[in-house]
Amino acid sequence: MIHTKKEAQAKYPNVHFSGAIFNIGHNVRIGNNTIVMGNVTIGNNTIVSGNVDIGYNTIVRGNATILRGVTVGNNVIIGDNVRIGDNVRIRHDVTIGDYADIRRSVNILN
Repeated sequence: MIHTKKEAQAKYPNVHFSGAIFNIGHNVRIGNNTIVMGNVTIGNNTIVSGNVDIGYNTIVRGNATILRGVTVGNNVIIGDNVRIGDNVRIRHDVTIGDYADIRRSVNILN
């Protein structure tokens, strides 16, 4: 697992990491031009496409797929085996349950 900003930048050079602590699991792919804020956990076997913004204190559990152009607010929990379509906006303080399939261009409020 990756824990520091330096380790994260070394593995994902085309991703912007802000903050100091990250927990990035095994077999995680993160696309170009993605922004990952501090204290974020990304679980094993997760795919994060390009141009995604992930806010502070967010947890993405394992086997998730987050497609292009998604914005995830602060303090969000995304369950296991979740698929989030293109251009979805998830606001702050939202929990998405396991096996959710969220279609493109949806706004999710708490």
